[in-house]
Amino acid sequence: CYVDELLDLGYTKLGALLLSKSHLHSLSLYGSTISGDVDADDITTTGEFNALGATIEGHLLLDGAALYNPGQHALTLHLAKIIGTVTAQRITTHGEIHAQAVSIGSTFILNDAVLDNPSYRADQHVLLLDGATITGDLHAERITTHGHIRAVNATIGGQLNLHGAGLHNPGKDVLTIEGASITGHAVADHLKTYGGIEAFGAHFGSLLSLNSAFLHHPPHGPGQHVLNIDGATITGGIFADDLATHGEIHAISSNIGGQFKLNGANLRNPSRDAL
Repeated sequence: CYVDELLDLGYTKLGALLLSKSHLHSLSLYGSTISGDVDADDITTTGEFNALGATIEGHLLLDGAALYNPGQHALTLHLAKIIGTVTAQRITTHGEIHAQAVSIGSTFILNDAVLDNPSYRADQHVLLLDGATITGDLHAERITTHGHIRAVNATIGGQLNLHGAGLHNPGKDVLTIEGASITGHAVADHLKTYGGIEAFGAHFGSLLSLNSAFLHHPPHGPGQHVLNIDGATITGGIFADDLATHGEIHAISSNIGGQFKLNGANLRNPSRDAL
């Protein structure tokens, strides 16, 4: 369907919602309860898709969606409760995915997504997951971002998978997971970053894998690191064979329960500490 103004379904109770391939200006599911799936595969929006405080008892399907709201929220899942899976493979966004304190009862899938929200404002992000609870895995394989992913104090009950991702926010942080808890493997093999990764005080219940990753964040000022795991606990060790870095890896007071493998690694930070 085509709707050129706000489609307001706020505070409604629905059995399911089928919006696949629709073209909408904007959509409000504010405070709504949907007992089945929300199918928004291949949807196109030019304003906010707002599901603040909504309850979705099935799955939220956003594969192939194109959500445009530059400099604003493109998708709001703040305080939403989704019992099933959130699948957003190949989603394209221009604006923030605002999912602070969201509860996802299964897996969150962002494989091959392209998320864009570069901003000079500290309170804007490409993906905000502060305080989120994801019971299953967070899959973001081959994701491309231009902006900041922030997931402070988030809980991921399964894996965090960033295999082959490209994260871009030059001169700033690309990923902040301070205080986050990740129960399963954190896999970032072949990751490429242009910006810093902040994982101060994070808890990794298994291994952190950075094999063949390329991390680039030469310092522009004090306290900037290509990877900061100060005070982090990494129960299963760090596997970073063939890692290449340009910038400092900072690991003061971190607790690494297994091996720290750097076979074939190339760590560069001219005239400063690399590790």
